[in-house]
Amino acid sequence: METLRHPIGELPPEVYWRRRLVAGAFLLLAILVVFFLIKAASAGPPKTPGPGVSETPSVTTTPSPAVTGVRACGVADLIIDLAPTTRDFASPTSPTFHATVTQKGLTACVLDPAVTGTELLVTSGSDRIWSNLDCAQPLLSGTPVALSPNQTADLTAEWPRIRSNPSCGTGLATPLHGTYHATLTIDGVTSTTATFTLSG
Repeated sequence: METLRHPIGELPPEVYWRRRLVAGAFLLLAILVVFFLIKAASAGPPKTPGPGVSETPSVTTTPSPAVTGVRACGVADLIIDLAPTTRDFASPTSPTFHATVTQKGLTACVLDPAVTGTELLVTSGSDRIWSNLDCAQPLLSGTPVALSPNQTADLTAEWPRIRSNPSCGTGLATPLHGTYHATLTIDGVTSTTATFTLSG
């Protein structure tokens, strides 16, 4: 005990006390490190929230297997040819149209017939007769389809032989006999003009 209080050696006692303090500090630091490592290991993996505990969900979109990883078709990819199924539609037959969509791009793309903004527009001269967008009427059905370059898709659209306006008004005049024109627009691409007549 006497050597602890009064170090024996050639150097002054202050040197030995300083060395003991440094050694003690390192020992204390080592004990603290071991303590925190044991505490972290015992914490275990994060617990899953139980019922009634909310957490921010992750949202994933799973595309159709036929179109996985394929880009959407754009204006530069499509050519749309529209033709009436007959040249004259006698009353009360609703005019129908056949559309052939050709993919002219360099790589495959996805055509969605029901994409927002798809429009069948019917006119007669400068008179705007009907558009499916006026009353948000369904026009084309079907699931998205992947088109390779030069591949085509066939679509069918129908005009219910009535008038419409952007305000979706009612009591509009019945379309008269005469010549009409129709165009189909999908993804910003407008088709060729289909010309037909209505008769009694």
